[in-house]
Amino acid sequence: MLIGVAVRFVGLGVNPVGLVDDEADAAYDAYSIIQTGKDQWGISFPITSFRGFGDYRLPIYTYLSVLPVAVFGPTPFAVRLPSAIFGSLTILIVYYLTRELFRHFSEVLPLLSAFFLAISPWHIGMSRIGLEHTTSVFLVSAGLYALLKGRRSIRWLFAGGVLFALSLYTYTPNILLVPFLLAVTLYLFRIEYRNFRINILFTLCLFVFLSLPIIFTQGTSTAATRTRQVNFTNDVGIINTVNEKRGSCVALLPHSACRLVFNKYSAFGTKLISNYLNHFSPSFLSVYGTSTQYSILPGRGLLYMLDYGLLVIGLIAALIHPTPGIMLILAFLFFSAVPDSLTSDGQFARFFVSYPTWPILSAFAVMFIAKKFKNFRVPIAVLVAAYCFFFISFFVEYWTFFPYRYSQYSHFGYEELIQKIQEYSNSYDRIVLSSRVNDAKQYIYYLFYARYDPKTFQSGKGIEKIIEPNGWVRVKRINTVEFLPSLPGRDEIVNKHILLIGAPEEFPKYIPKVLPEKSIPHEFTVKDKAGNILFVGVDSFKLYL
Repeated sequence: MLIGVAVRFVGLGVNPVGLVDDEADAAYDAYSIIQTGKDQWGISFPITSFRGFGDYRLPIYTYLSVLPVAVFGPTPFAVRLPSAIFGSLTILIVYYLTRELFRHFSEVLPLLSAFFLAISPWHIGMSRIGLEHTTSVFLVSAGLYALLKGRRSIRWLFAGGVLFALSLYTYTPNILLVPFLLAVTLYLFRIEYRNFRINILFTLCLFVFLSLPIIFTQGTSTAATRTRQVNFTNDVGIINTVNEKRGSCVALLPHSACRLVFNKYSAFGTKLISNYLNHFSPSFLSVYGTSTQYSILPGRGLLYMLDYGLLVIGLIAALIHPTPGIMLILAFLFFSAVPDSLTSDGQFARFFVSYPTWPILSAFAVMFIAKKFKNFRVPIAVLVAAYCFFFISFFVEYWTFFPYRYSQYSHFGYEELIQKIQEYSNSYDRIVLSSRVNDAKQYIYYLFYARYDPKTFQSGKGIEKIIEPNGWVRVKRINTVEFLPSLPGRDEIVNKHILLIGAPEEFPKYIPKVLPEKSIPHEFTVKDKAGNILFVGVDSFKLYL
């Protein structure tokens, strides 16, 4: 616990540097709730979701952020604090969950499980960003632990139903995962639950009753909008490939035969299977990870390299000793990849629902190896020493290379940029910020870092926004500050005093072709930690001097 808490809390507000979009969004919604009792869009205390950017985030994490934001203000530390707290508490929950799953095993097994989770790079990275995933893992793990304790206590059974219901208000994939875990747990331990059938029925009714609001909204705009945004079945590229193959086929074969071979159902089925299998590839888990993870981790696997070998051994051990406990962990692990497979071939945040299976399975593998030795302390000591080395190496990289190399992925620079915008706001008729190169929900950084009055924003005065076809909300203007997909053309800025802000590569279009060597005079630049220029501020009057 001391190790786990330390690495999750030390420097929480400064590393990762910057904030990702969803962190800023959750923090500003919490700030808005504190100031007005409404979210940024004027909805009073949302129950089932916050509209956010049009992605309809579930509400638990935002409400958990209200107290830290009230105490510390809208800061990176405040919005990350709930994640760090629940990430740390998950170490305890995993310890007790493992003890409950394997009550007749050595006490070393739950200790190892807690140790593996405490030093896990994936879990550390997720615990240090202000997103709902870590809280979701805690609630699911705590709900599973309470449900297992319910084999001997009615109160724990009811607590499991409540915790599982709360998890549905935390992260959308839990709507699939939690009913699956309920069903598998009750089946695998059915003999031990046989004296609690009435209580189990009451627990299930309690779970359904508490879940009704979120279940109903998942059948309406909330889920529908989010599905359109991330579901791979909306990938036009897959449909185009099917049509291209079918077009080539009909030149030689009957149309009906071509439709049988080349159709969207087989294409989507193949994509789904490919996505699912990639979640368990060594490249994704232990070697390279994914390009989307750079806001939480350096370029590396989500787990340690040694983890993958232990996972394979753990699977073998589970087949040799198929206890109900290890079967539940395997069912949990393999089903958890299903929701993310509908959207990607492995996304670090969406697949995080698979915790706490990884540390438990690794610990189970270590105990299996230890039983092959007369003195089990030797192999355990060697493995623990190896993991300590991996952990120290990761920790050093996380605090040195990671913030230096990957600062742009957590949108470092927006705090300085918003300060510049405020500094220059009275000197220009308009300020135009381009998102063509550094694409982000830029308006939220303006609201967050400027601590823009939520009541004024909710009023809509001076605000221009649009709803895009896929449901995303795009704020185009806040007073004189405009957020555009790209900088305006030359004809639009002539004889207008505008502060143009964009990436360096956006400005050469303003330079006359006869003077290609002419440098662009700028008011300021904003750089990342590595010294790369993220934004350049240019006075439109000075472009043609």
